[in-house]
Amino acid sequence: PNLVPIKAFFHDDNAAPDLNHFASLALDGNIAVRKAFVQSIGDWLRLLQDRLDYENRLAPYLLNGVADEVEEVRDAAWQALLLVGAQYEKDKEKELKDFLEYGQSDTAEQYAIYCWQRNGSLFPHPIKGQRPPIGVRHFVRNQVRGLVGAICRELQEWTAVPRIRSLRLLELLLILAEEASVAHLDALLVAVCKCCGSALLEAREDPDAQEVVRRAAQCASIWGGFIRPNSWLPLYLHTIENSTKTTPAPGIMQSCVWLCCASLKACHTENLSTDFHCQIQSMMNAAKSQAFSEPQFHASALHLCWLMTGDGEREGCLDLGDDARTWCAEWVVQSIPVAASRCQHWSHAKDARLLLSECTRATFASNNDWTHVLEAQLSFLIWLKQMVGKEALDGLLEENFVEDEGLRDEGVWASINACRMLYVAEPSLAFDSLLPELVFCLDEAFGIHYHQDVCVAAADLVSLLGVPVLKMCETSKWLQFLRGLLHSEAKGSWTLTQLAIV
Repeated sequence: PNLVPIKAFFHDDNAAPDLNHFASLALDGNIAVRKAFVQSIGDWLRLLQDRLDYENRLAPYLLNGVADEVEEVRDAAWQALLLVGAQYEKDKEKELKDFLEYGQSDTAEQYAIYCWQRNGSLFPHPIKGQRPPIGVRHFVRNQVRGLVGAICRELQEWTAVPRIRSLRLLELLLILAEEASVAHLDALLVAVCKCCGSALLEAREDPDAQEVVRRAAQCASIWGGFIRPNSWLPLYLHTIENSTKTTPAPGIMQSCVWLCCASLKACHTENLSTDFHCQIQSMMNAAKSQAFSEPQFHASALHLCWLMTGDGEREGCLDLGDDARTWCAEWVVQSIPVAASRCQHWSHAKDARLLLSECTRATFASNNDWTHVLEAQLSFLIWLKQMVGKEALDGLLEENFVEDEGLRDEGVWASINACRMLYVAEPSLAFDSLLPELVFCLDEAFGIHYHQDVCVAAADLVSLLGVPVLKMCETSKWLQFLRGLLHSEAKGSWTLTQLAIV
């Protein structure tokens, strides 16, 4: 409704171009003007004799007022919408009668009631905590179809302000339409994922982009609560798979994972299918081919794994069983070499619990610092050891770090930093399992590919592992380690100083 045909600017030099005065009033900078405007719209929707002919044109301005950034305007628009809803009940009394008599026991209605009880307090003012009357809900449902196209277009605007405004309106529509929005979810989910993806890449230093990410996550949380997972989870997978076939939109892989986390938090776990973690695995494997080298993707994936490895005690996390926990553990362990290879002088210095709680924040997903990702992965390992036990964690580390030689594929920095990480996570495992890796690190550091930074880091790693681990290892293991050094290809190029450091 805000668009003006291009021909209006050219057909007559003496005629003024057509302007949408309602759009100007809806966006007026004066709060009193916007408040009076939404009140007038509400009156017209109730009192005009031919109001049904104008309903689709007037309703968007009233709904936009309920999503206004100023609380005073929102309250005025909400009161007007309640009156419009009451009038709608009178006008559609016969149509709503069957629903009032028989629809209350419908499965979808019971699910909506549960969602309001569980998440209603989290909804924005003025809806917060109270389910609107049936007239308001059905009135809004009739408007959703006409607004979806305009919202999707504005979500792709290059500036943040129209995107934030559209997300506020979409959030309102999703709350009031409840499960009825499932008919338009395929278009809305793709548009929100693209909008959030571009914002994630900018959110580290741009407050407006952070607001876009936060609003997008709220929308994903709302459809995750009102709509069953078997409707929205395949859409996330479909969006990712389609993006792999063409040049993907910026940041769409990590945004799909991030928004999927928001939807999972709000959903009813009893509605998750038995093969739910397999669907998640398919989604992550599809995204991995395009975004595995992006720190934001690893941050979003870590948030997903943290969410899926609940123990029944952490608020907002899901207890999905041992299979889901095992897959999440394997994913994190396999992604460590990627982050480790992109960090250099890294050392652990943060509290594990504190950092894992940061995984749920938008600023974490938008952080492009590999050191931050590596630190969070270590914190996840420390916490995972408490969940699955030392023996299970030892088996995962052995399989992914030693048997598959996954570290060496990523280079010497991956070996150095991962060895340091394992020492912090599980000291008793580090020396026994990583003797070959230590030889590889020093061979690369002091040998043909000698580099001063690598040399210092490798020597520091030996110093870190040497004294404490020596107390729990046999002397023969140290002799084996030194024998490996002497037989390495690069020993001839070592200097006496480098040998003395070892």
